[in-house]
Amino acid sequence: MSGRVKPGWSGPFPLLPPSRPEEIMSFFRRIFANAPPLERVGRAVDHKRWAEVLNLANSIDRSQLDEYQREELEGYLLIAGDALAAINLDEGEAWARQGDRSRALEHLRLARSQVYGQTLKSAIDAALEKFSVGGHAIEPMEQSSTACASGCCPPAEESTAISPEAEMDLETRLDLILSGYPEAYAKRYLQLSPSLIEAVLISHDGRLDEALDLFARIKPEHQCETFLFERGSLYARQKKTSLALADLQETLRRQPQHLLALESMADLFLASGDSVAAQQLMASNSASMLSAAFKHARQARSFMMQDNQAEALNHARQAIDHGSRDSDTLVLAATLYEKNADYDRAEQVLQLLGGGGCSGGQNLLLAEFRFRHGRDLAKALETYKALSRSEPAHAAWLLRIGQIYLRQGWAKEGKSILETLSASALVGDEIKQVALRELDCLSGQSIQYVPRS
Repeated sequence: MSGRVKPGWSGPFPLLPPSRPEEIMSFFRRIFANAPPLERVGRAVDHKRWAEVLNLANSIDRSQLDEYQREELEGYLLIAGDALAAINLDEGEAWARQGDRSRALEHLRLARSQVYGQTLKSAIDAALEKFSVGGHAIEPMEQSSTACASGCCPPAEESTAISPEAEMDLETRLDLILSGYPEAYAKRYLQLSPSLIEAVLISHDGRLDEALDLFARIKPEHQCETFLFERGSLYARQKKTSLALADLQETLRRQPQHLLALESMADLFLASGDSVAAQQLMASNSASMLSAAFKHARQARSFMMQDNQAEALNHARQAIDHGSRDSDTLVLAATLYEKNADYDRAEQVLQLLGGGGCSGGQNLLLAEFRFRHGRDLAKALETYKALSRSEPAHAAWLLRIGQIYLRQGWAKEGKSILETLSASALVGDEIKQVALRELDCLSGQSIQYVPRS
């Protein structure tokens, strides 16, 4: 084990989650403030709306996300990228069988720009090889810069990157957006006027002001419930809550069974801090079409906003029992179980989070929980080692490795790592303070640290 610390880490050490009641409320106010955009991405994944996943991800400010939320977003992008790549591979091969070389190449090159899985990537490369010219395979497009939310997969240079949207015609773009919609919704979109389709596509591309201008030009006779839902969703992304609610409510008045509008309205109430309205909506007759998992998850959030932790945990538990696996619900339940000293259930819930993103697929929250309570430290150690290999600039992972070494009785190895961290000019003050406290306990001597000026 090398104790060398590489440059690059400048953020705070992620001590998750808090334990005191006032800290828990602050924690959940923070994650709920950031939750709606991620929830929309997660819901798009659940409904297999792959193009929408990528477009929504583009609209999220990564700097407002914490470590785990960034990993969650990366995981969504990986799922959507491979799903879109598989669709485009099938389309490309279909056009190839029909002898349309141009459209086949368009889809295959687009698939190559979206793919992450090695097996699928090999299949796409094999398909592209069939179009080799003079023995030289046609170069695939550069991978989209939306590939990784953390930046660990660097985007292509602006001068050479080709936007996937620029390579697709309107029909293909609409097909991709509708690929994950329920069939009934997809049929409605195919019947829209060309001008409304254009507004929808531009809105899903994240060009909100331009899309809003196009929506304003739609003739009244074409302002159907789909128009209202899409414009309301656009207003929500612009944080124009009252306008968004008006459009979503009118959508439901015209089409009471519009599931996506109802889900969006519930999330909008919570995002605006109106927990009472969210609870009333979940208890209404309209909510009967929502899944039990969705309703209990939103009830859990609304009760947590009211500081009713008992009811929040009750609904979070029911949401999980009904199959909810969204990260906010799982983290809420695990945190409250831990606060109540129900450590077995807290660990069981955290295990449902799994891993994802570019951090080696590791479950950081589970590792932190195990570290705090000395449970299964060997597995926690493997998590931090994997994180350190994939993110060597993060001194926090080395700190945890050193701490676990000490707790496992490997004093020499642990001390070496902690001494390296405490002496490095590349390590932040907070991590140094923790390392020095550990060394202080180990040696029984007082070690003072003066932060860099």
